[in-house]
Amino acid sequence: MRSPPLNHISLLRFTGLFTYASSGVPLLSTAWRSADVQTGSPEYVAWCVAYAIFGLAYWFATLDLGRRQPGLQRVPLLVVMNVAAFAIGWFSQSGISGVLTMLIAGVVPWTLLGVSSCALGLAAYLIALADAARAATGS
Repeated sequence: MRSPPLNHISLLRFTGLFTYASSGVPLLSTAWRSADVQTGSPEYVAWCVAYAIFGLAYWFATLDLGRRQPGLQRVPLLVVMNVAAFAIGWFSQSGISGVLTMLIAGVVPWTLLGVSSCALGLAAYLIALADAARAATGS
């Protein structure tokens, strides 16, 4: 059985998963995390849970990234990833959430392609409408 070819979509997914795994290294070492977050504390457990939730949401959000899906099926996963990323930043007292939000930013264009193109079209229409109104009033 042949493996699927490595294309830009699967490269984006695997690069994101590698970055996600790399950002979790401070979970393993006490030398790399804040002194306030001790292993076994409620903050540490919440950090681990949020980290696992982010990973699962990223996995499912990028599962069929290149295929069209009806409606906005991945939007709830984006919301879960955002909440989990900010929870990780809150509980870890670090900037790890910045790396995770960059991962989310890489997924958003693929997920919201139809929505973003509609929003851009609407924005262009509203700008043209405002320019026409300004021209009509003479200001």
